Amino acid sequence: MSPVQIIKLRQTFSNFVTPPKCFKLHRPP
Repeated sequence: MSPVQIIKLRQTFSNFVTPPKCFKLHRPP
């Protein structure tokens, strides 16, 4: 496994556990 693949896996996993901040910021009240 290349480091790039590991980083992408970690990013997708973190996004799955906690939604991106931009999603909360752009969500209508």
